[in-house]
Amino acid sequence: MLWLTPVTTHIEGVSPVTKRTTLAFWTAVAVAVFLVDGGVSSFRELLGGGGARDVALLVVAAVGSAAALFVPGRIVFVTARHQRRADKH
Repeated sequence: MLWLTPVTTHIEGVSPVTKRTTLAFWTAVAVAVFLVDGGVSSFRELLGGGGARDVALLVVAAVGSAAALFVPGRIVFVTARHQRRADKH
């Protein structure tokens, strides 16, 4: 997989993607997947006549998954910026 291998740059093999960054990326993706799954389940319950609890769970799942997807998005953005800077040198 592309994200499991570190991205090397032209600057003496410096890698902007550390093991910790890779772990944070995949952990945030997994959290987002679990929250989306919970949101889908809450939405199904809501359509089946669920109550206020299902609405609250749906809102929490939507906000949580949006926040959890921000982390890998930011990691990709910063990694790409580092790669572009390394390619310039």
